[in-house]
Amino acid sequence: MSVSRTCVVVLFVFASLSARGQFDGNVAARTIYEQGEKALSNGRYADAAADYQKAISVDPNFAEAYQQYIFARYLELPLPKDQSETAPNPEEEKKAKSEADNVTQSLVELFQSLSQQHPDKAIYLWALGQIYSENNPSREEQYCRQAIQIDPNFAPGYSCLADIADLRGDDAQKIALLRKVMQLEPDSSEADLAYVVADQSDAKTFKDATMQMIQRFPNSPNAAKALYWYAIHQSTKATEIEVLEQLHKQFPPGKFAVSSVAAGKLFTLLDRTDPPKAQALAREMHLANPKSEAWTAYSLYADTMAKANREVKEKNLTVALTTLQGMKAPNVYFDMTRKELLSALALDESDKTSAAFSALSMDYAKHPTDEVRAALVRYGAKLGKNSEQIEASIWSVIRASSTPAIPFSLQDFSNGKQVSLADFRGHVVVVDFWFPNCGPCRESFPHLQKIAQKYKGQGLVVIAINGIEAQDSFVLPMLRSKGYDFIPLKGRQQWALDVYHVQAFPSTFLIGEDGRVYFRPHLYNDSDEHAVGLEIDELLSHSGN
Repeated sequence: MSVSRTCVVVLFVFASLSARGQFDGNVAARTIYEQGEKALSNGRYADAAADYQKAISVDPNFAEAYQQYIFARYLELPLPKDQSETAPNPEEEKKAKSEADNVTQSLVELFQSLSQQHPDKAIYLWALGQIYSENNPSREEQYCRQAIQIDPNFAPGYSCLADIADLRGDDAQKIALLRKVMQLEPDSSEADLAYVVADQSDAKTFKDATMQMIQRFPNSPNAAKALYWYAIHQSTKATEIEVLEQLHKQFPPGKFAVSSVAAGKLFTLLDRTDPPKAQALAREMHLANPKSEAWTAYSLYADTMAKANREVKEKNLTVALTTLQGMKAPNVYFDMTRKELLSALALDESDKTSAAFSALSMDYAKHPTDEVRAALVRYGAKLGKNSEQIEASIWSVIRASSTPAIPFSLQDFSNGKQVSLADFRGHVVVVDFWFPNCGPCRESFPHLQKIAQKYKGQGLVVIAINGIEAQDSFVLPMLRSKGYDFIPLKGRQQWALDVYHVQAFPSTFLIGEDGRVYFRPHLYNDSDEHAVGLEIDELLSHSGN
């Protein structure tokens, strides 16, 4: 694996008792485990690792605690000092890799030793496999099969093999294995959760399975996780907000770690649709978690935006602009479009419409949205620009912010031939760096496929470069089974880092017909899909320019 993140209340005790399978952890172990989950969500990775290790010592059969312990051990590692996308520091990267390798070695030695001491305990071989779940699933599969040979009723081993089947795109085998896990562990909310989230192809079935699980395990942390999973896979923001609000009410963040994560997602959605409600949520969470850096930042952002809004409405425009200029994003991933639009409004009302148009043009060049485009059209017209002049002005900023795409030639998994970026000169090209066992990558692919199909007739090319060599054997089975018609190329993690400065997967580059990188899109939901469509439309509409 590598990283590219005492009973609390009486209610929780009974939740654990009602949702416990043989490998789900006993009451005492789950109590300690939940402390680790809270530490993890607050960025206290060393504390989290210590809590997970304590949970394992209390219940050596607690499978999830092993997984989280391994995860937290890697999160403990310091990030390389240089995190820029354009200039990674080789020495820092070398140091980070060495430290990760040391963690891997220590974990391997730990579980090998335990396996030798307890040859009849399947869980230690299984835990060895979990170390390789990201970087080498073939090795993970070997350990999981060995674990089942020791104990044919070892449910986590079948869960592991279901994950491997998922990597190969074998949905039927995955579902069959998860059914076996449920048969072996009928009282396990963990097994129920895995089965519920395994198939989302039918919306009604997905909803019914989620609600049935909540009825079976009404106070289980895994029921909360199931509802969160259901929420983030809604097709509209309105329904996602509705389900997240249900989660917030039914599974309070103070008792369920996943609800704290869900509250952050809910805040982000409400910030764009109902800012006062978002502000109230931020205050509630900040009061409940005064030491949380995340909620301190969210609360400060919400309060500052509310203050700036009042100042604009009261025509204290100079003060409003000063307030807005001093703002910082709550985190590096946060969408600051609302702040940019309000800043542009304050500039416009200060008779600085040209400055408003320029600022929004820069924002649009990074992340096109319908709202920003509408504002650009409005301010452009106010400046006396016609539609052609507005388009030309926007495109000039987009063009100026582009950079030359780095040429490459890599082997095609399908036929073994070399494929070069230069082969697609004159086409708009999406270059996506991924690997089969990357959850966010697989979440993004259905959206990427829709984009590929929508623009296929207009010459769009989608290239998917696998970044983890040890997962090469899973590439074609997954892509073919899912019907993804991307061009699959064989890459290497170090090459992706050195050449394209890829420090996280997925990393996506949108390249114009002229061979320049224009956008760095993200594709995790329908909203992102729409934004990428706007980016591609921009490139196609300026074909030959």
